[in-house]
Amino acid sequence: MTIATSASQVRKVMEGYVEVCSALLAAMLAVSVFIGFALSRLALRPVRLIRETANRIRSDNLSERIPVSAVQDEISELARLLNQMFDRLESSFNQIRRFTRRHPTN
Repeated sequence: MTIATSASQVRKVMEGYVEVCSALLAAMLAVSVFIGFALSRLALRPVRLIRETANRIRSDNLSERIPVSAVQDEISELARLLNQMFDRLESSFNQIRRFTRRHPTN
């Protein structure tokens, strides 16, 4: 019958627990960073799409518009607002082009 355990055995077991807990903590941290990165990429995908589309729109390509999702959120509202701005810009550029065709400068 054992009444007590030696302190060295208890220390070894506790060191083993510390090693296992440290390894689990490192693994959880790595998985959390990966999941966080993946979720942020997924969540910011509409913003990247808006940026890429807006970057392609120039004076010679004013008819392209940003795709708007059916979801009613801030991102889709921003896309709608930018599309309205691009509509106004396209209209203004068309008016300027019509005016300059009618009134050529000498």
